[in-house]
Amino acid sequence: MDMFRELSIEFKGIKGAIKDYTSEPCITNYLDELEKSILLKNRDEIVFLLDKIIIWFAENQSNIESNQFVMNGEKYKDYQEILISFFDKFKAIDNTLNFEDRGQFEMKKIFISHSSKDKDICDAFVDVLEQLGVHETDILYTSSDRHGVPGDEDIFEYLKKHITERINVFYMLSDNYYKSAYCLNEMGASWIVQNEYSIFILPNLNCGIQGVIDSKKKGYNLASSIELIGLKEKITKMYNTSISEKKWEDVKSKFLTVVLR
Repeated sequence: MDMFRELSIEFKGIKGAIKDYTSEPCITNYLDELEKSILLKNRDEIVFLLDKIIIWFAENQSNIESNQFVMNGEKYKDYQEILISFFDKFKAIDNTLNFEDRGQFEMKKIFISHSSKDKDICDAFVDVLEQLGVHETDILYTSSDRHGVPGDEDIFEYLKKHITERINVFYMLSDNYYKSAYCLNEMGASWIVQNEYSIFILPNLNCGIQGVIDSKKKGYNLASSIELIGLKEKITKMYNTSISEKKWEDVKSKFLTVVLR
């Protein structure tokens, strides 16, 4: 389990406990922002916000323990220690990884750039990613409620923020993609900020690779059983996951059924 996922699990209970104790705007803001930073895997913001919350614990622990309405106030000491442990781990990343490795560490989130007219294939593709071990919080895919833009967020600003951050872009290229001004804008915006990217060729691409992305870069043909093996190797290496051959054959077979429909 990676550190972001581990912190996400631990933080839910800690956040709930603090909000049960107080509705003070400053600390609740830190809690809400930390939850977003964990989701976005923003290491620098996580370190900053953990530090602020740890300081809050230090300043309020005695009041918490003496508060007659707080059950098991000493438990908050444990919460503080948990956050200190994560603070030390995330703070140490700069000292244990070189610049290039840190970039790879922070670039695991995937943006599925696609046409909504190709939703069936892209839905199946996202399912393949999850079967290969990619967590749903690492996938930004606007055609899915589960992977898309959170409630109350401005759609365009949310996408803009992610595109301008270090994120892997998976271009799902088809004739539908090239007929969409919105998709071409996504492509241009991602290219300008030099995001890492991979090209995926859908069966209905007849116009060839066009636009600002490098047409000489080899894309993955999603209708090819052999090239899907390359996809599996790429994702399992990127996320340090594994899948049994029997399960992979089942996943691949179901995906090809959708692609070749």
